[in-house]
Amino acid sequence: MRTAEPFVAFASSLAADALAVRALKEHEGVPLFTVPMEFKGGTYLSQLRAPSPDAALETWARDLDVKNIEGMTETVKRQFVEWLPEARPTVVAGLKSTWCSGFVGSTTSALVHIFRTTDR
Repeated sequence: MRTAEPFVAFASSLAADALAVRALKEHEGVPLFTVPMEFKGGTYLSQLRAPSPDAALETWARDLDVKNIEGMTETVKRQFVEWLPEARPTVVAGLKSTWCSGFVGSTTSALVHIFRTTDR
């Protein structure tokens, strides 16, 4: 018969670690957004603060770190930034605080969602 002691010890250690995690606080009232991007078969997640979904998308695109995205180059990033006027976020019907956008480069594209995220 197996005992639950190893599991209980593991669960207790997780609970102790969870107590150390504190909720993030709103940064002077500026909303937090989570931005997942689907690009060349990979999913890449970012979080940033911005006053609106439009501003979040623009900041996100300009701040993309191409080193951390498989297949992304500075040229593709530049094309995405140039595409920003066409890529305005669109509300996703039936969902709250959720927008969708996309980018089209000369050789590739990306699907981007924007979620207003709580700090809890």
